[in-house]
Amino acid sequence: MYVAPLQQAIAQTTTATNSKAFLTYENNSTLGIKIQYPSNWQMDNYSNKVAFFAPSLGN
Repeated sequence: MYVAPLQQAIAQTTTATNSKAFLTYENNSTLGIKIQYPSNWQMDNYSNKVAFFAPSLGN
């Protein structure tokens, strides 16, 4: 799991890459972070941090 500080606006868009949809997390802070992640992953913001979670494989 990767966790990064959340400092400013977040923008999410859907794009098609290799027939899979991705969302874009963008942090416009001084670091200028931009991450594409699979649309079936969950992104959560808490305590000025952001986390990405892959879907469960099931039980």
